[in-house]
Amino acid sequence: MLRVAPDAVMIHRRLAGLMIRMGRPQLAQGSLRQLCRSGDVRRPELAALISISQVDSSRPIGPVAKARQLAKQHDYQGAADQLASRPPTQYQTPDVEAFHTRMLAELQQDKMVEERLAQGRVDQQAYPDYWAALGIHSLRRKNFEAAISAFSNAVTIDPTDASSIQRLSQAYRTSGKLQLADQHHQRFRQALKTIRLSNQIADSPSEDTMQELADALDSLDRPLESVLWRTIAASRQSDSADQVRALVDQFSSIAQSDNAFPPSSLPDAKRNILLPDSGKTPDRSNQPRIASSNRSYDWPSPPETAVWQNIAADVGLNHQFRVAKEPQSKAFAIYQSLGGGIAAIDFDLDGRCDLYCAQGAADPPDFQSDEPNPLYRNIETQVKDISQWAGTGETMYTLGVTAGDWNQDGFDDLAVNQFGSVVLLTNRGDGTFQRSVLLEKPTTWLPSSIVISDINADGLQDLIALAYADSEEIWKKPPVNEEGRPTYLIGPASFAGAANLALLGTPTGWEDDFDEIRASEETVTDTSLGIIVGLDVGKTIAGKNASDVQVNSIFVGNDQQNDRLWTHSNVAQHGWEETAMVHGCAFGSFGNPSASMGIAAADFNQDGQEDL
Repeated sequence: MLRVAPDAVMIHRRLAGLMIRMGRPQLAQGSLRQLCRSGDVRRPELAALISISQVDSSRPIGPVAKARQLAKQHDYQGAADQLASRPPTQYQTPDVEAFHTRMLAELQQDKMVEERLAQGRVDQQAYPDYWAALGIHSLRRKNFEAAISAFSNAVTIDPTDASSIQRLSQAYRTSGKLQLADQHHQRFRQALKTIRLSNQIADSPSEDTMQELADALDSLDRPLESVLWRTIAASRQSDSADQVRALVDQFSSIAQSDNAFPPSSLPDAKRNILLPDSGKTPDRSNQPRIASSNRSYDWPSPPETAVWQNIAADVGLNHQFRVAKEPQSKAFAIYQSLGGGIAAIDFDLDGRCDLYCAQGAADPPDFQSDEPNPLYRNIETQVKDISQWAGTGETMYTLGVTAGDWNQDGFDDLAVNQFGSVVLLTNRGDGTFQRSVLLEKPTTWLPSSIVISDINADGLQDLIALAYADSEEIWKKPPVNEEGRPTYLIGPASFAGAANLALLGTPTGWEDDFDEIRASEETVTDTSLGIIVGLDVGKTIAGKNASDVQVNSIFVGNDQQNDRLWTHSNVAQHGWEETAMVHGCAFGSFGNPSASMGIAAADFNQDGQEDL
C-alpha cells in the first residue's frame, strides 16, 4: 500500500503501531518520522521517537515484544530467554536477530556472541543492535578502536540509543581521547534528559516541560521534533495564535529538508569493521597475562551451614537511620538515598567493640537534627548510648563516620563527614572526646565516606573526606503525580560532582588545610561514595633507609562515573597519581561506569591478592 501511496498517514500510523506492538521499534521509526513530516502526528507517536529502542506497547504481540519490555527493565536474561523460545524453523528477521545478539552481549556470553557476529547475515548491519553488540563485545576484548567504530555506527543509525552513547564516551575516554569523551558524555546527559522530560509529560503534561524538551532536542540536532513539541505547547496556551503561526512557518521550512532528522543509515564505507572469526578464540598473544601467584595456602574449609541471628533488640541496639525530621517513605532526594555509616571502635580499651553511628533526621537548608549521632558502649551483654556523656553527639545530618588513632596515643578517635563540616572527635582517654572542626562547607556540599589512614607511608595518620556533589540540586525531591508517585528520579546526572579532599598528617598534627585529590591543575569532580584504603598495586616510594616503602593505594567508587585508584606520590606535581584505567578497575565489565556504592575487599579467588 505504501508503494502506491507513500505519504498515506493512516497506513504509516497503523504500520508504526503494529511494529511497536511486535517489539520491532526500529521498523516503526521511518513511519513515525513520516508522520512528523506530514504534520499529522499525535503526541504519543512523537514521544515514541524520543528513545525509539525503549518504546513498547501496553498490548504486546509475541515473545519479541515481551523481550523488549524485559530489556527495558535491564532483565537481559529474561529477554534472551523470550527470544530463544521462538521456534527454530520460524524465519528470523535481521532486526530481531541483531537484538538477540545484543542481549547475549549484555549477558557476557562471549562465545555465542562471536559466533553470531561472524555468521550473521549482512542485512543485520542495518540495525543499531548489531553494532551495539559488536561494541560491547569489543570492549570486553579490550579492542577499544573497534568498540569506538561499532558504537559510532550504532548511534548513527539510532541517535536516541543513550546506552551506546554512554559506552562510546567511555571507549573514547579509555583510549585517551578525552575531548571526544566529554562531548559524547554531554550528549548522553542530554539524551537522558529528553527521556526524563518525555516521561514527565506523559504523566503530567505542562507547557514548560514541553518547551524544555524542545530545547534539549535542539541541542541534539533534532529540529523537527523540537518544533513539533513547541507547537503542541503553544497550542495549549490562550492568545498564542501569532506564536503558532510562526511555528507553522518554521515547521514548513524544516519538514521536507534533509536536516529534519539525524541520519539513520550507514554509508557502506563505515561498515568495514573487522569481525571475529567463527569458532576461533581471539589472539591474545600480545596482550599482558593476568599475574598469578606461585604461593600456596592451606585454606580452612567453610562451615557446612552458617546461621545468623539478629540480636540488636536483645542487646539494646535500637539505632535507625532517618532521612528526614518527619517519617518519609517515598519521593527521596538524592542525599536521602545514601544512608549513613557506622564506625567500629574500642574507645575505652576494654577489649569490646563499641559502635558509633551516623544519624540524619534533618532537612535542608540547615540540616540541623534533634537526634545526635549515638555512641553505643558495649557493656558485656548490652550496649548503651553514651553520646551525651562522651561528647560525641553531632547533630548535623551525617553520612560518613570512621575511627582511627590520628594522634597515635593508643586511643582511637572519631572523624565525622556531615553536612556543613568535617569534624574530629579526639579521644581524651577518659571516655570523653574533644571536638574540633577541621573544615566548614556550605550545606550544598554533599559529604559521603571518610577514612583515617597513613596514605603516604610517612608513619603518620592522614584523613580522606569524600564528597558526592556540591549543588542546591541535591535538596530537590522528584515531582510526583496525583497518586504520589515520582514522575522521574533525580540521579547523579542531574548535577556536577565535587572534589574529594585529603588532610595529611605532620609530626605536630594535621596540616592546616585540606587539599583536593587531583593529578593535574583541573579539579576532579566525582560523585564518590565508597572507599577502600590499603590495596597493594606495587606502588612504592624511597624510605628513610634507602629501602622502598609500600604506599597504600586508595580505591574510590563513583556513582555513574569512572572509579578512581589514587596513590600519593612525593614526585607527582600535585602529590597524586590516578591509575584506575591502567589497573582495569575504572569501569565495569562493559567498559562503562558501574555506579559503585558500597565496596568490600577480600581475597575472592584465594591467590593471595585482594579483590574488590
